[in-house]
Amino acid sequence: VDGPVSSGSDGVFQIAAQVGCVEAKLEDVQSIDNMPAIARKKKELAEKAKFSLKKVWSANISVGLSDTTGNSESQNTSFSAEATRKTAADKLFLDGHFNRTKAAGVTSADAVRGGMRLDVNITKNRFYFLFGRLEVDKIKDLDMRSTVGAGLGNVFYDHARGRLDMGFGITYVRDVYEDAPKD
Repeated sequence: VDGPVSSGSDGVFQIAAQVGCVEAKLEDVQSIDNMPAIARKKKELAEKAKFSLKKVWSANISVGLSDTTGNSESQNTSFSAEATRKTAADKLFLDGHFNRTKAAGVTSADAVRGGMRLDVNITKNRFYFLFGRLEVDKIKDLDMRSTVGAGLGNVFYDHARGRLDMGFGITYVRDVYEDAPKD
């Protein structure tokens, strides 16, 4: 039965339905819902959810290309992408970078780097963090550098214009070079 409800005497509810006044005993009522309030709440949640991805994630992508000719020739290609997911409980930062430069037929830069960092809030000003990075640099004969780490941090200043925090932790770095012994 749909309609405004009022409680009568002796545990009997009176419902002003479209067909007239309907009475129901308390033991016969399974649930009572405030439909207009529920509809308003659903509409508010739908409006908030509509742009929730935009509020949680931010991203930046940049691409650079240059090709010069004349007395000397050089080409440069670079690509960079960063994404941040920030909620009240944590912050996830992902990044990736690529750079290759050739001048007079000689490659002077050829590197790929990428990583992630996760900050998880413990209290308003304290957090723990986990991070990892992978790096390849052909000019340095670096086949793979892998870095992992964890630690604790403290936020000293956090504002829309910037953030100042300090962290202490432990990091493990493993380098594998092209011509180095495997052990």
